[in-house]
Amino acid sequence: MKYNFGGAFDIEDDMFFTREDLDELGEAVLGELKNTFKNNSYITSLELASVYCEDTTTVIIQVIVNDMYLQCRSHVSLRTISKPSDLVEKYSYMIAAGFKEQIEKIIKKAELNG
Repeated sequence: MKYNFGGAFDIEDDMFFTREDLDELGEAVLGELKNTFKNNSYITSLELASVYCEDTTTVIIQVIVNDMYLQCRSHVSLRTISKPSDLVEKYSYMIAAGFKEQIEKIIKKAELNG
């Protein structure tokens, strides 16, 4: 059954995002994080671990920072997406911001210990 989400592209309810959409989102988030923390000596490694949907509109991204797994989940409102590229354009910055808070805590802890 197809639904119309007020301008969002019409999609089957079990196919909200393709693997390519999710991978592109994960790479965009990782790029934001690498750009933000590229000159920080406390961050020795930053990798994308996984990107998946828990349900049809909850995207979960996991990254590895200094051998620690961090996770950020985000609800994606289909009303904000009018084309597939909107997933990256509208959500990568927000998800990266959630990771930035977690990574900054790791940096502060390292600074205190180090």
